[in-house]
Amino acid sequence: MMALGRIDALVHTVGGFAMGSIAAGGLDLWERMWRINLVTAVNMIHAVWPAMQTGGGGSIVAIGAQPALRAGAGMAAYAGAKAALLRLIEAAAEEGKPHFIRANTVLPSIIDTPQNRAAMPDADTGKWVTPEQVAEAIAFLLSEAANGISGAHLPVAGRG
Repeated sequence: MMALGRIDALVHTVGGFAMGSIAAGGLDLWERMWRINLVTAVNMIHAVWPAMQTGGGGSIVAIGAQPALRAGAGMAAYAGAKAALLRLIEAAAEEGKPHFIRANTVLPSIIDTPQNRAAMPDADTGKWVTPEQVAEAIAFLLSEAANGISGAHLPVAGRG
């Protein structure tokens, strides 16, 4: 493994979404959502944690999703993986306290992306969150202005 220098921040932006009912979704859907939305975060945090511990702290921000708080129909696998991500971030926040490592999530609603527009051509995109709004929330949580915030899940809901 390559030795890492000082790491002040980690932003976990990896994730994916797929619909699937409980009856028809199958274990492959659950495993895919788990790998994409949770295991990637575990691996990334594991990789930077030692450098943050020895470097005097840092800030971790992961992109969760509002369905992690309340799943809709057809979202069990996705929402379950995102809920597990919230628990990971909460544990990281607690374990990071002695090392000045903060960990938080942003919880966007539907993000206005080309993929989402293609998947939902009739939706009212004016209510969706812009990527810039998500980025601004992440930047705030990484900033010194948020140095007292750890273990939080910040909703970024736009007008939806």
